[in-house]
Amino acid sequence: MLRILVLLLIPCLGMAKTVEEELIYSHDKQLKEYMLNHNVEPLATMSEESYFFVAAIGLLESRENVLKTAKNLDVKMVEIANDKIVINDGTAVLSGIINIDGSVMGHPLPKKMRYLSVFVKTENGWKLQARSITPVFMPPGAPA
Repeated sequence: MLRILVLLLIPCLGMAKTVEEELIYSHDKQLKEYMLNHNVEPLATMSEESYFFVAAIGLLESRENVLKTAKNLDVKMVEIANDKIVINDGTAVLSGIINIDGSVMGHPLPKKMRYLSVFVKTENGWKLQARSITPVFMPPGAPA
């Protein structure tokens, strides 16, 4: 009987995710839902009331405004490559590259952007506090 119980529990042990994996998964899912499907629910659920966003053009946007403007995006493809995550006590910083094909309010989006997302640990789990997205411009002759 004990062998059967152990055999049943072994697959469950492999399913446990680290904090880093959980943050990356929820971050990427939220970002894709927002950009591709105009679904603001994941962002509304995982962000702090005081969340803010620094847009690629330098505009500082409140959480309320970000939740209202998802429909301004027309995105056909999003690929996210996370390259750095740092967790210090109750703060986590996630950085990476977004490859994107789309537009905002009819204006083409840069094909490649770097993002920085900041999470804070609350009594309700990790919450997104801030995000910044910056276009990546390669100098002429630089490797892609």
